Amino acid sequence: MIKTINMRNCASYDEIGITLSNCNKVNYIYGHNGSGKSTISNYLQGVTPEFFRDCSIEWELGTEAEILVYNKNFRLKNLKSMPGVFTLGEATTEQLGRLEELKKQSENRRSELIVLQNSIKNKKDEKLRLSQKFEKDAWEIVFKKNEAEFSSAFAGLRNSKALFAQKLLELYRKNPKTIESRDSLIEKAKVLFGKKPEVLSELSIPNTSILTSIESDDIWNKAIVGNKDVDIASLINMLGNSDWVKTGMLYLEKSNGICPFCQKKTIDESLTDQLNKFFSGEYDRQIKAIESNINDYSGKSSYLINQILSWISNAKTYSIEYDFESMEALFDSFKLIIEKNQELFNAKNKEPSRRIQPDSTVTVLEQLKTLMATYNNRIIEHNKLASDFVNQKEAIIKEIWALTISENAVLLKSFSESMSNTNKAIQGMQDKEKSLKNEIEFIGNQIIDLQKNVRSVQPTVDAINRSLKSYGFDGFRIIASEENPNQYQIMRPNGSIATDTLSEGEETFISFLYFVYMTRGGLDTSTIDKHKVIVIDDPICSLDSSILYVVSSLVRELTSNAKKGTNRIDQVFVLTHNVYFHKEISFLDGRNKTDSKVSYWVLNKKNEITSVRNFDQTNPISTSYALLWKEIKESDSISSVSLQNAMRRILENFFGTLGNSNIGDILNYFESPEEKSICMSLFSWVNDGSHSIPDDLEFCEDNDSKEKFRKVFKDIFYNTHNSYHYDRMME
Repeated sequence: MIKTINMRNCASYDEIGITLSNCNKVNYIYGHNGSGKSTISNYLQGVTPEFFRDCSIEWELGTEAEILVYNKNFRLKNLKSMPGVFTLGEATTEQLGRLEELKKQSENRRSELIVLQNSIKNKKDEKLRLSQKFEKDAWEIVFKKNEAEFSSAFAGLRNSKALFAQKLLELYRKNPKTIESRDSLIEKAKVLFGKKPEVLSELSIPNTSILTSIESDDIWNKAIVGNKDVDIASLINMLGNSDWVKTGMLYLEKSNGICPFCQKKTIDESLTDQLNKFFSGEYDRQIKAIESNINDYSGKSSYLINQILSWISNAKTYSIEYDFESMEALFDSFKLIIEKNQELFNAKNKEPSRRIQPDSTVTVLEQLKTLMATYNNRIIEHNKLASDFVNQKEAIIKEIWALTISENAVLLKSFSESMSNTNKAIQGMQDKEKSLKNEIEFIGNQIIDLQKNVRSVQPTVDAINRSLKSYGFDGFRIIASEENPNQYQIMRPNGSIATDTLSEGEETFISFLYFVYMTRGGLDTSTIDKHKVIVIDDPICSLDSSILYVVSSLVRELTSNAKKGTNRIDQVFVLTHNVYFHKEISFLDGRNKTDSKVSYWVLNKKNEITSVRNFDQTNPISTSYALLWKEIKESDSISSVSLQNAMRRILENFFGTLGNSNIGDILNYFESPEEKSICMSLFSWVNDGSHSIPDDLEFCEDNDSKEKFRKVFKDIFYNTHNSYHYDRMME
């Protein structure tokens, strides 16, 4: 079944064109002459493919059917030489029974196939939704998260969700591994995804052990006092004032024997000698050791501070990011320990007998050394990258993808399993589809073999002749051609061939009747059972009213077959410009307003360009009375005959049937004899031209006459005080 028809760049269809989408089992297309109906039927008939190169058809589930088109081209082609239509001829009851059984099997399998193909389509739609959701998730969850740090690793994929998702899946199937951490890869990426780096020199780590021996010297925890063998020693030790006495001795040389403590002349040579002996020897040596340590500690600590400060300063000039805040915090702690120790050392120097415990710088310096060593390791890694930049860049990209796969394994696994299950389901259904197609082909071959001896063109000859007789066409009949096998000829009762002497109405009816029987058979034995799409383009040209209703009945039979899916008719398109024919073929019983298997379109042509309006299941041609007014409104595009008929029927319905008025009553509403004469001329004009079915007959009438009678028609409603009805119907 056809789902969509696209018409572009042909006849009245421009480059935008029109689209008939979601075509139904039965499709009614209404449009005035010249609106593009025949262009559609010619395209579907396959006429001049190059002319229709921009047009297209979309089939439901991709399953094509044979398209049979009735239009002017069909009439012209088949009246001179009518190919025989094969149908079943004489056959045994057993043969026909077996044939019907096989056809039923074929139809059942075909129905199964359609259901299965719908299921396959639904499953493929589900697969598409899965893919689209995964692409969205991969973009939002994976790409966006890593874009800032690893943008260069995704080169070529940054503008395509589909390509990025595809790359993720390809690598996920390969299951790449990495031992690198995210932070490590981020640091490497900063180097490798920028300008090619230079090789850096490693920074020498200062010797941090130079202060250890000073800080751990036992002298700091030793109370330094004078010589115990001197007589005065017992008094000084008892008083515990050796530091005080030592300080006072600094003044003895200037005191001239005056005691610096009591300020009396009590110092003699004997006391001075004893004091000198008390603070001599070991005491002096230890005091000198303290002073030496203090000087040494000051120099070495200053040197070490400068070395560390220089190291940090040099490290900051490199393009390697590092936690210098932690290093500087440790450095500040180191300097505080130095300052504190120096204060303790100075206090010890002033009070040698005092015991002190200096803080050790070992721990903080070891921590500093560790940070420096770590930084040097980064320099080493940096230099490796710089020395082998291209290979390292390729390697890190692989590592980044491996990390990305690892971090999103749950998402990838979930999608892969869902997609795998969906693919398995599709494959299973496609295998079954292939099996069903093979079975249908096998049954079809059996049907062809069985029908070889039971098919004939004669049953169609007999059926057409019976139809002609029942419809009152007794001036000719169809016979099988004696000269050309499987061909029909049209013969008069006297035996003469009637092809060149048929009236236009006879040509139209016999060609349409032949077309109807063609839909029931095939032009060769292999096409009898093909499924068909029927296209009918205005089959009522030159038909009188009685035959029009016969044609309408035949068309309704075809549409009924399409709705029911019988006689291998899948779909019907009917194109017409005649509102009455449209009403007859689209008639629904009073119980139903719409039919879900029927769709309606209206073609409109403006400024030589055709457009289309889709009315879905709502028939735009509502009632016959409304149609008559539609003819009046669109009288510029219809013939005078159609206009006459519409005016007559409106006047009869409104004034005669509903208003119980006659012509005389209406004439009384016109005052002057001239107005009455003009009104009477309208009645004469519409009665003269309206006693035949409105169709395509040419009628010689100028536009001035049509305009004049349209005005009189309006005046009748206004003069009879029915202007509201006129205005409402004319909108």
